[in-house]
Amino acid sequence: MLAAHVTLFHALPAFVEGEARALLASLAASEPPPEAVLSGVMDLGGGTALRIDCPAMLDLRDQIASIFTGC
Repeated sequence: MLAAHVTLFHALPAFVEGEARALLASLAASEPPPEAVLSGVMDLGGGTALRIDCPAMLDLRDQIASIFTGC
């Protein structure tokens, strides 16, 4: 089994956890999974990252970021 995740944000403040969970659940229920392309491998020194190209995911990240601007 491979444990993996996609990181859209380095960190959000702990006090927005409840709001972030609710927002992400709502978005996941209302949006289809975005199409993505694996475009490369990056050496992180202590690990490896896979580069994913997905304009829809970047748009989603911008939408989420606009909600938490100023946190």
